[in-house]
Amino acid sequence: MLHATDRLSFEIRAKLESKGFDPVEIEEVLETLLTKKLLNDERTARELASRSLNQSRSQVQTVEALVKRGMARDDAEQIVQETATESDFEQALRYLKEKFPERDPRQMKGAAGQLGRRGFEAEVIVSAIEQHFPQPD
Repeated sequence: MLHATDRLSFEIRAKLESKGFDPVEIEEVLETLLTKKLLNDERTARELASRSLNQSRSQVQTVEALVKRGMARDDAEQIVQETATESDFEQALRYLKEKFPERDPRQMKGAAGQLGRRGFEAEVIVSAIEQHFPQPD
């Protein structure tokens, strides 16, 4: 029923509830997982945030992903802030260097779209595009 993957306690609770388990049993399962250190929301959230940020997703998109998985927004924002090793601008620029090494100006529109889908804000996208792609004289 539950597979070996990174899950937050909220997700496990929701899964067990959807399968019709009794709330008391669910709490017992969660308590057992916590006691055996098989469940740690903070550790899991940090791992998920790190993975998301390493895939060149914006901090905003990473926070939203954690919130969607049941984490409180304040906690998600704090974890992402503590986990991030680069600013969104640095991440966006690194992504452009990896995906568009030839720096062909004809790729700017597509590059901007990709950054947008990764959750980067407009000013970050514009700044990264301007720095990465050569500007016409």
